[in-house]
Amino acid sequence: MKTRLALAVAATLFVAPAAQAQTTPPDDPRVVAMRAQIDALDDLVQRPACDQAAEPDRWLSVGTPDAGRARPLISAHRGALTLAPENTIQSYEYAFAFGVELVEVDIQQTKDGRFVALHDSTVDRTTNGTGDISTLTFDEVRALNAADYEPWKGGAYDPAQVASLEEVLALAKRVGGGLELDIKGSVTEEGKLTELVKEYGLIEQSIFNSGDIRVLQAAPNARIIYNRDRWEPPYLMYEIAKVAPVFGSRRDEYNAEAIAAIHDNCGLVMPHAYDAGEAHEVEEFRLARAMGADGVQTNQPEAIVAAAGIPAPSTIVRHDDEVCLVNRDNGLGFPGKTLIVDGVARTAGRGGCVAAPGARDITFAGTGAVTPSTATVTAITGGVGGSVGPALSLTLGPAPAFDPFVPGVEQDYTASTEATVLSTAGNATLSVSGPGHLTNGAFTLAQPLRVEISPNHWPGPVTAAKSTITFKQSIGAHDPLRTGTYSKTLTFTLSTTAP
Repeated sequence: MKTRLALAVAATLFVAPAAQAQTTPPDDPRVVAMRAQIDALDDLVQRPACDQAAEPDRWLSVGTPDAGRARPLISAHRGALTLAPENTIQSYEYAFAFGVELVEVDIQQTKDGRFVALHDSTVDRTTNGTGDISTLTFDEVRALNAADYEPWKGGAYDPAQVASLEEVLALAKRVGGGLELDIKGSVTEEGKLTELVKEYGLIEQSIFNSGDIRVLQAAPNARIIYNRDRWEPPYLMYEIAKVAPVFGSRRDEYNAEAIAAIHDNCGLVMPHAYDAGEAHEVEEFRLARAMGADGVQTNQPEAIVAAAGIPAPSTIVRHDDEVCLVNRDNGLGFPGKTLIVDGVARTAGRGGCVAAPGARDITFAGTGAVTPSTATVTAITGGVGGSVGPALSLTLGPAPAFDPFVPGVEQDYTASTEATVLSTAGNATLSVSGPGHLTNGAFTLAQPLRVEISPNHWPGPVTAAKSTITFKQSIGAHDPLRTGTYSKTLTFTLSTTAP
């Protein structure tokens, strides 16, 4: 996806060869159009002040390339799609297990306005369904099997659900990560989408692959990613970084000079490592870093983490009859790793787990992407218990009062309060003594007071259960009324037959 800023540069504009990018003149129509977009967004964008000093001479001949970010910024494209079906929650869990900061999520919007993770505009390729995503409801999409394609069909992850955006946001928030949101053509409510990311507190941790102005209107501090072509001169890259501080696209569309210009305005560069194919991702990562890039977007987070020399910390835990190799910091598992369980080599499956009832000694030798771990598990049968004493508790709300009675007018009056019930018994019933009549000194109302309790019975234990007590009093047109206050003291009883 070639995201520009607020608007796409016209497709009819001439695309200059890469060699001309260094000297594209300021009056080039593309430069003029891009600067107009930068000016339009500059009033919206809220970025921290940049503390870098610009060195324009290096934008033409860099000399020694920049070092790039000390810890590479890694975005896992559609999750860890070589370990689990793409755009499923399992794929995103595995990516975060390897310690990446970002997972790339393809955002589609369903017919009823919900957001899901799916790359294609139709569900045909990766699910057992058919049709355009925008014609299907959220529930219809979630009912599909997202593992209904090779190599996942019939395997450990079949069936799988298309991930909802809320699921991925919740996962990222739990592990302290962020999302790279690739907003697809079905999305018509970019502002609503941005507000959802805000609800999870992940605006500053995430990146938006969208040029829609509504993203910045909803979150002026949102980071926009700009996907470079080959024609933009370094001076323009420097200017773009003011409003779109992250740069993506193919690695071969960058050079050290362009990256230096971006860094001079506090931008980050993370090109694709995957465009040259699976076998070349590590090489593409190293080439990007050599020219000063801050990280990459990858289909193989495990391989890039290993190449970067930043293995994820591991530990071994027991869950019932399984032992699992997981990330020590976030608890997410590493599948496919070899564990030595009581001297026998076992391959970790889904969630990094192997069935190992009674296992005692478990060892993982480590890889370039995951640190070693050793655990000795001692199983001892034990138990735990607790007791609950009998309790019946009834609390009444404030005493209610009827509206003033009007002599000579037939009318029904109503007032209510609330009772709060706590019971550890097998059942409980709330009742009231015969209400009788309201009295005012020696004078009594002609018609009886009525009391209704709802609910008045609980078939099991309850805590802080609420019951509404309604008082009703009828006054006839010929009923005598004495000046003063009518009242009645009632007794409410909470009882049980199964203490």
